[in-house]
Order: sequence, then structure tokens, then C-alpha cells
Amino acid sequence: ARHLGPCGVFACVFPTEQRKRVQTAAQNAGLRIWSERDVILKEGNPPLLTLFALSHSADLPEDFALDSWKEPALVIRTKDGATHPEYRTIKLTMGFRP
Repeated sequence: ARHLGPCGVFACVFPTEQRKRVQTAAQNAGLRIWSERDVILKEGNPPLLTLFALSHSADLPEDFALDSWKEPALVIRTKDGATHPEYRTIKLTMGFRP
């Protein structure tokens, strides 16, 4: 947190089962989780990973102190093993072949 500049964003990926660990660490560091997104590696399975976006609490609007935005889960592979259309699009926007 001490290396995060004003209005900076810290993003991390953690095992979903360790969500509480991230929440506790963020609070102890004076950071606020403002967005969370579970990642499902294969459609139909439970999420194994969660993406987190954090910033200094003081840099966020007051209404962000109430709760973080929980985005719909990101599915990487469909049930048949194909790359999920949303994940293909994300890869393309970052310069990777879908």
C-alpha cells in the first residue's frame, strides 16, 4: 500500500477460498477492495480464483465504502473445452490471439 500512488489501483489474483485473507490484508493496509470477480476455469465448475481491484480508501468516493462491486464470474472454458466467447474477447483487447 505504501508504494501505491494517489488514485492508484492494485490488482491481484488469489484463490477464491482465501477471499477472507485478501479482505483482512486490505483492511490492515488501509486499502479498499472495490471490485471482485470470480474466475471459473471450466463452465459448470466452482470458481477457483478471484480477481481483486483495490485502492487507498481515502481515494475512493464515500459510497464505495459500503460494498465492493462483485462482477459476474468470468468463465475461461465452455463445457466442451472451447474458449469462452467473453474470455476470447478479453484476450483480443489485450493483444493476444483469441
